[in-house]
Amino acid sequence: LEMYSVSTNTANGTDQNGRYVYLLDPGSEDVNMGDVDGDGVIDATDASAVLTIYAANQTGEPLILTDREQTAANVNGDQYIDATDASAILSYYSYTRTGGTADIVTFISEIMLTA
Repeated sequence: LEMYSVSTNTANGTDQNGRYVYLLDPGSEDVNMGDVDGDGVIDATDASAVLTIYAANQTGEPLILTDREQTAANVNGDQYIDATDASAILSYYSYTRTGGTADIVTFISEIMLTA
């Protein structure tokens, strides 16, 4: 995929269930959580990118991601980039398209988890 930069960063290994684990360093650069493609907008394209990453992981061929991409994709902070992250990004996109104004971190922690 051309949207991903080549980097030496890939999954840091797998957990006991064989899921790829991403140990992230969010302090390495400014990251807009959820904005996986880095275009400044959190939208369905970002959710689709997360699903692409997840599908690659599930087939045993994880994509090579930059630190920024890894951090942006793992919106729930659980060290896994999976369908849960894609769902949260898509839910946030729907929320903002219908007038929601909270940032994605607030949306996930205060609005989505309490709904």
